[in-house]
Amino acid sequence: MKYLRYLALAIFTFAIGVAISPIRFYPEMISCGFGNTSTSYRSSYFMQTSKSSVGYESEQSASNAFNVELSQAVTVYDVSPKITKEGVLIDQRAVYLLYHQVNDEYYVEIMWREGQTLHFIHSRSYTHAKEFEKQYF
Repeated sequence: MKYLRYLALAIFTFAIGVAISPIRFYPEMISCGFGNTSTSYRSSYFMQTSKSSVGYESEQSASNAFNVELSQAVTVYDVSPKITKEGVLIDQRAVYLLYHQVNDEYYVEIMWREGQTLHFIHSRSYTHAKEFEKQYF
C-alpha cells in the first residue's frame, strides 16, 4: 500500500510538470528553393511542427492563393487580422483544419499573407501550432 501512494504521487507530480512546462521547439530540417522555404521542428512533446513560406509574383496572386488554400479547409477556426510582434498589421490570416488523404490524418494550419508571400505553420496539434505562432511570430 505504501508503494501505491508513492506511485500515485509520482504520477501526479509528472502530470503537473507536463501541464505547466512550456512547449519548446527544436529545428530538425531546413529546405530552401526558388522563393520557397520550409523548416521542420520537433517539440519537447515530440510533436512535429513546421513553418514554410511561398513567394508569388504579385500581392493579388498571393491573395488568390490564400483564398484557394482556405477553400480546401475542412473547418475554419479563425479568420481575423493580427498584429505581429513588430506592430505590423496582417490583413489576411486564417487558422483552419485540413485533411491529408495520403497520410489519412488531419492537421492544423495557420496561414497569413505578408505582401507577395504566404506563410504557413503546420501541425497535427492545434495547441502546438498556436504556441509556435506565439513564440516566433
